[in-house]
Amino acid sequence: MSRMCSLTNQLQSSAQTAIRVAREVTRNKPYDKDVLINIKSPAQEGQLTISGGSAGGAIAIAAIAAMMVNPPLEDVVMTGTINTDHSIGKIGAPRAKGIAARENGAKLFLVPPGQKGEVGDIGIEVMEVRTIEEAVKYAI
Repeated sequence: MSRMCSLTNQLQSSAQTAIRVAREVTRNKPYDKDVLINIKSPAQEGQLTISGGSAGGAIAIAAIAAMMVNPPLEDVVMTGTINTDHSIGKIGAPRAKGIAARENGAKLFLVPPGQKGEVGDIGIEVMEVRTIEEAVKYAI
């Protein structure tokens, strides 16, 4: 299996976990409904690949917000994998992701536990969150 196929499978698996967690958090049980996730990113120089599991927490936040019919805050950005126990898992390149968040208008950047130091001072607030429930308090 190629690396790109593997990363795409990781993203799909992460999205499935995110929707499961969102349904548990909101107690929303429409299992007979499909969930469509459309990921948009700003135009960038070169090729941008969206893959892997680091968007799992953000996907869960977006799904929770949609199920609650309450939009997420536009100036809060999150990175981190999502686990079936609702915990937020570590990711790669947290500083680069934080800088990108700041450059796109974020005022608060939520990161997995233990990774705030890896982000460093980027000119916006950086906060560690351990669970998706904790992230919801800041993002929605």
